[in-house]
Amino acid sequence: MNKSLIATIIASAMLTACSNSQAPIDPSIKQVTVQAQVQTQAVLSDDDAADDSVVWFNQTDAANSLVIGTNKRWGLEVYNLDGQRVQQLPVGRVNNVDLRNDVTGQYDSIAAASNRTNKSISLFSINAEGTLVQTGDVATGLNDPYGICMGQVQGVNYVYVNDKDGRYQQWRVDTLSTATKVREWALPAQPEGCAVDDVTGVLYFGIEEMGLYKMSAAADAPTDWQLIDATGAGRLVADIEGIDIYRTDEYQLLLTSSQGNNSYVIYQLDANTTPVGIVRVGDGASIDGTAETDGIAVSAHLLPGFEKGIWVIQDGVNTAPAANQNFKYVSMADVLMQLGLD
Repeated sequence: MNKSLIATIIASAMLTACSNSQAPIDPSIKQVTVQAQVQTQAVLSDDDAADDSVVWFNQTDAANSLVIGTNKRWGLEVYNLDGQRVQQLPVGRVNNVDLRNDVTGQYDSIAAASNRTNKSISLFSINAEGTLVQTGDVATGLNDPYGICMGQVQGVNYVYVNDKDGRYQQWRVDTLSTATKVREWALPAQPEGCAVDDVTGVLYFGIEEMGLYKMSAAADAPTDWQLIDATGAGRLVADIEGIDIYRTDEYQLLLTSSQGNNSYVIYQLDANTTPVGIVRVGDGASIDGTAETDGIAVSAHLLPGFEKGIWVIQDGVNTAPAANQNFKYVSMADVLMQLGLD
């Protein structure tokens, strides 16, 4: 992307950022409130500690599926579907995490986390029972590895990692402990959350103060990216944080965390990435709602109590009971029903 275009984008972003808090919500988009069904135990560290998560689906026994969450002051914390902590991995200040199934026959699943302690991509194997084992660290050369996601493109697993300074890298996973950098580019401002649609080969990412974008996830593709939705346009309010994809035969949706107004914007994965609704998670009888959300994760797998999938949302202000931050589990069936999509 040429320098003059980047300068124009930055100037536009600065104007947008100034108007974010006053931007009226688009009246044409449906707004709904849902409640969490389950919440995890609070993370082990206090203050701003919980961040991102990913759902690991147990193909043998869905009831034993897991949620892997980052404690960005300490390591990974793993929870069952009842929200109970079942494993702890003190591996450093891991900020974001994602996973994919194996494509080589070496292991069951592999997870990758952005590790700010040693400026690396930390890799983990996940066996058939859901036990995580750290298998290696890939040095990135980034000053502050921040956001991360994984994608499976043309039968190959990749890791996409970014830095607060706007640099983005794409790494091909070679083994459980090694990866090769295949592409690098730069954005004009700070990114974090991202998600890859393995079906279409598209990388979706946020620039926190600016909006939601997309580009090709292929290793040999040009690094051209395009805007989907800008902050200040009546839907997204900075920071743009967590991003994930909900895909079934019936639904193809992109979910994004709009941290600045404690909401989540959902888009159809059609040619125009059309916005279909704004969701908030409100207080329930025994579980509080969510606020100041960083990362989100969604899985379309059928799970006990979540017959159309589970949406995991980091809660930055955990109040019922008052405790360290945690993660809330929301039923995608409730979301689809409230939005009139079911």
